[in-house]
Amino acid sequence: MEHVIEYHLIESIDAKRKKIMQDPYFDEELRDKKFQCLQEESALSSGRLESIIEGIMGSEGVDYDGRIVSDKTYGREAKEALDWGIANYEGFVDRDFIVGVGSRANPMLRYPFIRDTAVRIPGVKNSPPSYGVKLRIKLAEFYDQVNSFTHPVDKALYSHLHIFALQPFVDGNKRASRAIQNSILCNNGYAPIVIGLDDSDFYFKSLLDAYESYYDRISDGKTDELSIAERNLFRWLGTKCNNSMNNVLRSLESEKKFIITVDYKGKFEKGKQMAVNRVLKNLMRARDSSGFARNVKNSRNKFKIKGDITRVDLYAVLDSLSIVKRYDVARHKNGN
Repeated sequence: MEHVIEYHLIESIDAKRKKIMQDPYFDEELRDKKFQCLQEESALSSGRLESIIEGIMGSEGVDYDGRIVSDKTYGREAKEALDWGIANYEGFVDRDFIVGVGSRANPMLRYPFIRDTAVRIPGVKNSPPSYGVKLRIKLAEFYDQVNSFTHPVDKALYSHLHIFALQPFVDGNKRASRAIQNSILCNNGYAPIVIGLDDSDFYFKSLLDAYESYYDRISDGKTDELSIAERNLFRWLGTKCNNSMNNVLRSLESEKKFIITVDYKGKFEKGKQMAVNRVLKNLMRARDSSGFARNVKNSRNKFKIKGDITRVDLYAVLDSLSIVKRYDVARHKNGN
């Protein structure tokens, strides 16, 4: 199997990643801050999802291990798991990686971490593999399959479902699956998938449907073809990833900054400066009402632009000005 989501969705995600990472007019510090904010949001959202399952949303309760916990507890642990996963993912998924993330998503797990007892998921007909040899065999098959994918998004989404499906830990598998997924994405320059409270019902149903369909097709001997429910889950997660990338891209577009330096034809006159400033302001009003254009203080021929605008747009309007002999459009760096 080449991809778990449609190729056009992979292309859309990759196109956004390329622009986010390579556009020279994007501020790198701002880009990193946007990714960090989404990582924090994804971890907090994961904690809230866990608190819904435990029935303690907005309050405190006792978890599987007898701890007093809240959604903030789960969110903090999810962030620690995500941070560790981003720093330690080396391009492949193995026991060390899933244990490293899982033991931080649920710090109450104890050595040897991989469960040595049977587990059951309420409300489903299929049971995850038993412990011991059966579980080790299924995990080995999972490692082989997930590492056969060449694209990080495929690896991330496939890991999400199959860590949940195999239930390698006695508790905290959903938390671990989301942290593993987002660790792979973030390590490779993609934005994390944020699953909010408004998505919770759909997410849990889709995850369980995909879980059941996976085991049904395996029992029917259909090992090489994803079920409709699996594809639906992967498509939804892929769309979420695409949306996260789009949010980062839109934010960076609106924060682009340029310094324009012009040489006027003939002798400098205040009216020429005002004319250039007026044309640039009108351009920004038409393209990005939240942006701005203004003179650089104490300068006759420098102008500062901020907003969702392209160099091509600026070239076009400056070329149209008969009072401008030549100009330069450069990226404005913070502090300059």
